Amino acid sequence: SEIHAVSAVKLREIAENYYPDNELAARLREDDVRENLIIAEMLEDRNSLDIYKAEVLVNKIKNNELAEQICMNLFVHVDFADEICVKWIKSDMKYVKITGLILLSRLLQRKVKFSDKIINDIFEYIENKIKINDLFSAKAVARVLRQLVFNDNEKRDFIISLTKKLMNKHNKYEGILREDILNLI
Repeated sequence: SEIHAVSAVKLREIAENYYPDNELAARLREDDVRENLIIAEMLEDRNSLDIYKAEVLVNKIKNNELAEQICMNLFVHVDFADEICVKWIKSDMKYVKITGLILLSRLLQRKVKFSDKIINDIFEYIENKIKINDLFSAKAVARVLRQLVFNDNEKRDFIISLTKKLMNKHNKYEGILREDILNLI
């Protein structure tokens, strides 16, 4: 059967006709329809979102597109985004981890500063504990590492070394890591 999805651009145009409205966002989420879920994240009042509700929302993410959309439309705009992304990266739940990685890369694109301790903790986690077991996980890790180099060229040699270790450890995704990191830095 054919799937007819409404583009994210069109959904944004629809959402722009409304003010932030948590009640409407909650009702839209009840239907569990892609378009409703994306619009709900656009309509959620960022100023009233707390860590608890962010945790509830992230645990309901069921695919890569929704992870990307909720980061872009909601999580990147909250004051505690840096705190939740680091926590979520360490999750055992696939889409929570991917959401954390996407959020971290988006925060780095916005030049959000993380302490050296947090960056080193992220490096250690990526090097020793992260499981890259699908294409999107590989691309999400690559986005983070690439953005870290763009933000701090002094880390370039370390990230190249780390990427080579990851390529050996996760050889199924070696090509993705090479193309998305080494060929772009």
